[in-house]
This record gives sequence, structure tokens and C-alpha cells, in this order.
Amino acid sequence: MGRGVTVISMRRVLLLWTCIALAACGDNDGSSAPRQLTQDEASRLAEAAFLNHRSGGSAFEVTTLSAVGGQRLTLSGVVDWSHNRGVAGVEVADGGSTLVAVAWEQNVVAERRPAAGEALVREGLPSSSWLGRIADQRRRIDQVIAVVTGLATKRPENAVLIRQEEGSSFMRNDTLRGTAVEVLRYGQRSIFWIDVATGRMLRFEGNDAEGTLPIIVDFLPRITTAITPPGPEDVVPISSYPDLASLFTGP
Repeated sequence: MGRGVTVISMRRVLLLWTCIALAACGDNDGSSAPRQLTQDEASRLAEAAFLNHRSGGSAFEVTTLSAVGGQRLTLSGVVDWSHNRGVAGVEVADGGSTLVAVAWEQNVVAERRPAAGEALVREGLPSSSWLGRIADQRRRIDQVIAVVTGLATKRPENAVLIRQEEGSSFMRNDTLRGTAVEVLRYGQRSIFWIDVATGRMLRFEGNDAEGTLPIIVDFLPRITTAITPPGPEDVVPISSYPDLASLFTGP
């Protein structure tokens, strides 16, 4: 599937998503009132995406919407930040999408759509083939991939600039999946749940600029859904089979 996905910075994620505060998402609510970040808190926030990159990769789960006013869209898989690629199972709540899995590298996205089997066979292709295409940020699934891959950076952010960003604040102490966390806001568009003991990012919350596409990305200690990524021989480039373009329905 080509080389790796281009890594984008946390500041670019900040521009892509307007953050939301969902106090009920933790295991229990913290009692702290929002206040300005201390230098230490800003430093931990500045290091969070760098620690993701240094870790090499993570299992993750995403909960969002398939479109504005659309259905619940969930992804569960693994991201490899070292090689800039990933794979995930996909589910849309109403079952209206034929997309069940997605894999990506750099600007290439491969989709697994079992319902496309007959159309693939008519083209003389294996029914189990993945459909490969160029990434398109107008597609919801590609927007989600961009957020997951963008939550890792090759170097720490600038803690001073984070403190100066309007809206940056300490929101509260909380507990997430039994782990003590501090919930920190970066500007007015991104909220990060940081493990107090390790400094690792456990959750990202965001939204689009209009506040109509909320997203939650959870980073987990283990993969909850095993999806085998396709090999190069398993991916059919959609550009070579224009009659299959209509199969790309859903998010």
C-alpha cells in the first residue's frame, strides 16, 4: 500500500477539531474548576503526542458520527505511528454502510467491503479483495484517520505557546478506566486526558468547527478487535476499475 501516512501535528488537529468537554465520559467526575494551565501541566500536554510517537503505536477506539446528523460511527484497531499506517474494523450504527474495515498508509486508503464480492468477481478479481483509493479529506472515514494519525508528533509541542493559546486550561482531575488522569484543554478545540503517572495520552475529544461532528479517540493497552491488514496483492486500485467506483458508499 505504499509508504506511510504523513504525520500531522497536534496544532493541525487543533485547527481541524473544535473541542468539547464531556464530563460524564470518565469513570467519575472531578471537582476541580477550570483554570489556567501551570507550566508543568502545559509541559505534560506538550509531551503527550511526542510520547505517542515514541511508543511506536497503540490500539485505539474511535466513537464519532458518520456525517453531520448521521449515525454513530465506530472504529477499533491499531495505529502504527513508527511506520505511519494503521488498520481498523468499522461499524455504522444503522447498518447502512457496506464498509467493515479500513487500512491506510500515507495517502492511500484500502477498504474492505464484503458486499462488493460479486462485483469484484465479475471483474475477474478475488471476492476478498480490498478496494484501494487515494485519501480524500471530504470523506468522513479519512477525516477520522487523519485525527488518529495526527495525535503523534516527532517532537514535543511548545509548552509556552500552549499556555498562550486562548482557551488552554486545566479542566479537572478525573479517572478513566480506573486510571487517574488530568483533563487538559489545548486552546478551545482540543481536550486531552493525560495519565497522571506516565504522561501518556489516554483520550482525545474534539469536534468540527461547527460543533456538529463530535469525536472521541481512546488509546487502549490492547487491541479489542483483531483485523489483519491487507497485503499489496490483496488491494485492488479503484483507478484501474472505474466500474467499481459506485461501491464506495458510506462514511
